[in-house]
Amino acid sequence: MVGLSAVACAFAAAAFISFGDAASSDGHFMVQVQYDDGNGGKSLCNGALVTKSHVATLASCASGDISKTTVFSGTALLWKTGKNGTAHAVKTFKKHPKFSLKNAATIQYYFDVAVFKLQKPVSTGAQVSTIELGAVGSLPAVGKNVRLAGFGTYDFSKDITNKLRLRVVQIQDKAACGKQFGVTIPSDEFCTVGDPDNGKSGTSVFANDKLYGLMSWGSKVFVDVTNPEINSFIKEQIKSL
Repeated sequence: MVGLSAVACAFAAAAFISFGDAASSDGHFMVQVQYDDGNGGKSLCNGALVTKSHVATLASCASGDISKTTVFSGTALLWKTGKNGTAHAVKTFKKHPKFSLKNAATIQYYFDVAVFKLQKPVSTGAQVSTIELGAVGSLPAVGKNVRLAGFGTYDFSKDITNKLRLRVVQIQDKAACGKQFGVTIPSDEFCTVGDPDNGKSGTSVFANDKLYGLMSWGSKVFVDVTNPEINSFIKEQIKSL
């Protein structure tokens, strides 16, 4: 989760999307999860609309004060409502019970996933769609192309846009990824190759209208929603929240 001053990504040569069509392949399932502390401090994470009433995002993005959290849907711009999008109040949320943080050679999260239940269902249509979870064990193989979708300011010094962007990257070998960070990448996570998503927690990895992951830490390490424990947790919260 990042503050307003640090909302930045490095999607070099990424493509802008326009919300003229309703295909989830164009990122219309993406939402913004904003926390406002009431004293001028704001932070933002990405999330994915997995039903009309539920958002999958990161446990590290889940605040204890529901009244200070707002979800924005149907917009390709940061923190825009009205004709550019809709703001939604959050009713409740649940973090994965195994969520934890290790601060060693790098800050590493484990089971970094949460589900938010909205006060009212989102109206889907031309600007908003939901996305299905990838099935258990269906993460594309190492080297396969997937897409990233994320909000933010890209390329710190050159690009000051605040629009949603898409990028094609590849699934990376876990051992190679772990070597870069000096850690072991656990079974509930995977990595991508390519320019990282610097500072945008919750950026989605997807392909063929299926959600595979949410960016958690290290700018390229994602929660694997096809992991059995992560997948079942999200589905259980959809039923029970």
